[in-house]
Amino acid sequence: MDMDSNNKSKLFWIGISVSTGIAIFIFSVLYLTDNSINTEYKFSVLFKNGMGVESGSEVKMLGQKIGQVSNVEILDNRNGVVVELSINDRLGIKIPNNSTFKMKTSLFGQTHVQIEPGNNSDSYIAKDDVVQGSIDN
Repeated sequence: MDMDSNNKSKLFWIGISVSTGIAIFIFSVLYLTDNSINTEYKFSVLFKNGMGVESGSEVKMLGQKIGQVSNVEILDNRNGVVVELSINDRLGIKIPNNSTFKMKTSLFGQTHVQIEPGNNSDSYIAKDDVVQGSIDN
């Protein structure tokens, strides 16, 4: 009788340990893969063609992801699209106002916005600005 309750106790603690380990693992995976970007640095770029860019598409500068597309709208006159970019505030990046913005497509067909930073360190793109972009094939 004593042996049986001892085994149940061991199984109970093994079960608790395994369950805790799984819970910690799941929490860690969800925490480390959180791609949501809390940002207030948003501005818009005008393009002649959306080329399939959509909310969630990457925004890259110098080959690194610095944000994502938060919204895409077709202009009322249908002469282009307005692409709203959300830049990750935690990176502390300021984008010079003489930077160029290009729509690019990867080998796998994914469209992203590429920012080529300008050399103007006196003036930066402000929150809610609208700038002109180009399409790079």
